[in-house]
Amino acid sequence: MPSNLATIGQYAFCGCRSLTSVVIPSSVQNIDQAAFSFCDLLTSIVVDPNNTVYDSRENCNAIIVTSTNELITGCSNTSIPDDVQGIGIRAFYGVANLTSVDIPSSVESIGDYAFFGCHNLTEMTCRTLVPPTLGTEVFADTPYETGTLYVNGSKVRTYRKADQWQDWETILPIPGTEPEGTTILDKAYYDGSEKYYDEVVYVRSFTSTAWQSLYVPFSIPVSVLDEYGLEVAEIYNVHQYDRDEDGVYEETNIDFLKMKVGSTEANCPYMIRAKEIGDVEMVLENVTLSDALSCSIDCSTVKQLFTFTGTYTGVDGPTMYANKYYAMTNSGALKRAGSSNVSLKPQRWYMKIENRDGSPVTYFAPNVRVIELETSYPICGSKDGLPPGGGSAPVGGETGPGEEFSAPSLRSHLWDEE
Repeated sequence: MPSNLATIGQYAFCGCRSLTSVVIPSSVQNIDQAAFSFCDLLTSIVVDPNNTVYDSRENCNAIIVTSTNELITGCSNTSIPDDVQGIGIRAFYGVANLTSVDIPSSVESIGDYAFFGCHNLTEMTCRTLVPPTLGTEVFADTPYETGTLYVNGSKVRTYRKADQWQDWETILPIPGTEPEGTTILDKAYYDGSEKYYDEVVYVRSFTSTAWQSLYVPFSIPVSVLDEYGLEVAEIYNVHQYDRDEDGVYEETNIDFLKMKVGSTEANCPYMIRAKEIGDVEMVLENVTLSDALSCSIDCSTVKQLFTFTGTYTGVDGPTMYANKYYAMTNSGALKRAGSSNVSLKPQRWYMKIENRDGSPVTYFAPNVRVIELETSYPICGSKDGLPPGGGSAPVGGETGPGEEFSAPSLRSHLWDEE
């Protein structure tokens, strides 16, 4: 090239299929898009060290804008430096002999058609933890549909959901970055201590769409729950009513507030429900499992204290019955243990009622049906809101198989957060 050349226009050397090497003189101040596109044999690109606009640092065989660290032209022999922040529009446009490329963790964006026409690009490694922002049809006319994309092991699922990245046929961990993970099975005994995992899989079976008890040693974003068709609610308040004004509270309502944003806390009692019956394998990334602690939250009325306590070991039947503990049934009812044969599974919570003045509790709420509200206001039902036939309800998943909690129970309300 002439030593006084100032500009290399768009597609200037496009289709020069015998061109093997290029030296950009110091005089060049402007290089347009795709200037060296479809140069099949181009393997060497060098920028004069005295050029003030462009460089080919670290013998990378590419053209980089020095001021922005954007790579604007590459070839089949390009090695992208670790400080490159962007890959420009049509940077590798029509580089047919490019078979693999390694994108460093510094890259934040990749421009339109950057790899268009790279017919032999079957392997790409992207080391960024956050998928780079992609322009229009970045991988168009490349064999990505049969190729392999390698990413950090803890981010495989992130790339599988990211725009255009998800189109790669196979997405695998970069060797040596395989995530450390574990699986938490619902109702299983847990005695772990605090530990970080790249990936945690939470497995739970839902045999109904009613609200169920939730007590786990990790936080769950509401957005992730939504992806798996799940809803979560926090225990919000307790109300007691003396409808017939006889001096006795014959109705007790537990209010649950459905969460729409944020995350749950580890070791805290919540309610959870599935929109559809079936098994769920929820995958969580970058999770810290907490110590196996039995923690409580409480609500109170003027006279009584309601304590909700989680357990990772379960509670045996005699203890449940003797202490008059309440627990959620598989049908979504909050019921008191009706016999000493009823046990509570691990990863659940139970409720205890105490008088605030320390005196023995002599009255428990009558047996009323459990309802779900989809309104921001609590709705109170009749004090004798029994299910047909009254009596007790089966409690498959929450308590021991085939056992029952008998009357009385508490009525649970759900408030939909505005």
